[in-house]
Amino acid sequence: MSPVRASALLAVFWALWHAPIDVAFGFGLPGAGAVVVRLLWTLPLTMLFTWFFLRAGSSLLAPLALHTSFNVLPGLGFSRLEPAMAVLFLACWWPGSPPPWH
Repeated sequence: MSPVRASALLAVFWALWHAPIDVAFGFGLPGAGAVVVRLLWTLPLTMLFTWFFLRAGSSLLAPLALHTSFNVLPGLGFSRLEPAMAVLFLACWWPGSPPPWH
């Protein structure tokens, strides 16, 4: 399966995983519309995470660190952009990193 196809499938599962809390509390929209918004949010995010996964030599550490930064660091006073850029820098310029989408 191609990385793009795998990312799309994973995005659907990721959106469904969050569906109960999104329907209960909303995610951009209230109710069932929140699930659609979540899917639109997770699709490009999953593509980015897949790129990090492949760039890190199929290691889950890079996407795990990126996901954690999205969840934790804003609560500590950092913007969402700062931790994402730090992880992006490390993933792109890590010595010996394989090219993406190989």
